[in-house]
Amino acid sequence: MLQRIRDGLSGQKWLAWVVLGAIGLTFIFWGGSGALDFSGSASRSAAKVNGQEIPASEATEAWSDTQARWSQQFGTEIPEDQRARMQERILDSLVMQKLMDLRLDDEHFRVSDERVLAEIHNIPAFKGADGKFDPTVARQVLAANGISEQELFRQTRQRLLMDQLQQALGGSAFLTPAEA
Repeated sequence: MLQRIRDGLSGQKWLAWVVLGAIGLTFIFWGGSGALDFSGSASRSAAKVNGQEIPASEATEAWSDTQARWSQQFGTEIPEDQRARMQERILDSLVMQKLMDLRLDDEHFRVSDERVLAEIHNIPAFKGADGKFDPTVARQVLAANGISEQELFRQTRQRLLMDQLQQALGGSAFLTPAEA
């Protein structure tokens, strides 16, 4: 059948191009609309927490990190029976992190840049032979672990904020003399 169509259009190549172009445009605008992002921004999210989206890219990055750690530790791929549980734990962890971030923001918890830098300067692995913070050593350790300076700063700030939240929650709990 295709051969008969080809033979019929052999003298009219422009008609063949028009037909193929129409079919192609149909697939581009109708058939592929679900797979293409015409808005210019990815609208995929791994989950929503109180109206805030957790981007799928975060979940993908966490899963890639987990796979890399597993491969490095065990030298194999993650067994099928454990994959779903691990992915669920990753998503639960991202949801919990987003909830805590929202709580920290709602309660106006803040950590100054100076406090973050002081905390980074106290990391033992970043100290030189003289026992003081050495930026060269710090950069070498970060490079060896594949962490950027900005990421370390962000992670340290996040940890300090979490410490503040834990202290606030712990400080709000009280015991009566009888309970003590």
